[in-house]
Amino acid sequence: MNKNFKFPFFNPEVEQAVQDFIKSWNVENTKDFGWSWTRPLANVEETENQFQIFLAAPGLSKADFKLTLEKDILTVSVDKSKPETSAQKKLTEYSYYKFSRSFKISAEVNQQAISASYENGVLTLTLPKKEEAVSGPKTINII
Repeated sequence: MNKNFKFPFFNPEVEQAVQDFIKSWNVENTKDFGWSWTRPLANVEETENQFQIFLAAPGLSKADFKLTLEKDILTVSVDKSKPETSAQKKLTEYSYYKFSRSFKISAEVNQQAISASYENGVLTLTLPKKEEAVSGPKTINII
């Protein structure tokens, strides 16, 4: 498959699911299918001042993550080689050595102020809202 091909889907999560399905047929180890269990699950929260995305990705270090922002799509990816082991695999339910997650960023977000931290196996992305998005209710006078 052409690696430069992009699916024309509007929703990055739908596009990701289709890409994961296609990757499931082209993997080195057929026990690691490249499907949803090989990319971390996410929680997204919104407060008055910011959005936060929490990705559960245990066993990695800060240096393993690559964060990119292109247009309104924030992508978190990891491309790390698996550690060699002589143990025979009996069951593999998760593997976060190679994945990519994309999130469509709201127009309310101040893209210049996005920050990230990684602690206790959770990557936290903080997306502050723009000043005008935080200003709250506004009274409009009729003249």
